[in-house]
Amino acid sequence: MQFEELQWHIYATGFLLGLSYALQTDSHIRVDVLHERWPPRIQAWIELYGILLMLLPFIALVLAFGIPFVRSSYAASEISQAPGGLPLRWLIKAMLPLGFVLLLLAALSRFSRIWVFLFFRSDTTSGRLPTGNAHDR
Repeated sequence: MQFEELQWHIYATGFLLGLSYALQTDSHIRVDVLHERWPPRIQAWIELYGILLMLLPFIALVLAFGIPFVRSSYAASEISQAPGGLPLRWLIKAMLPLGFVLLLLAALSRFSRIWVFLFFRSDTTSGRLPTGNAHDR
């Protein structure tokens, strides 16, 4: 039973830590059918408002409820309820706030690149949105 539970913990950790990487490299999912047809400035404005109005409030919500969630699990020395399950349940729960702190950093980085693209670059009509990849520099 421990291996099955460990598999889920590793999968959840990889997913939570991979969210920030996907945002940083612009490999996250979006509705590309519409997005790819718009000019770079429209794409940047949509991305800017998406980060401000959806992503950052969602991250704040998860962090506001996730940190007390981990704290109470740690205080109770919570362990798995499965027979022979894994100890230190708070450790896997701590991946939730950690993953979202990394996602917050990636979102702020993405936001700053888009802000510079929109307000401080003069060649935005011919360029592409900055993704943070090495080939964008």
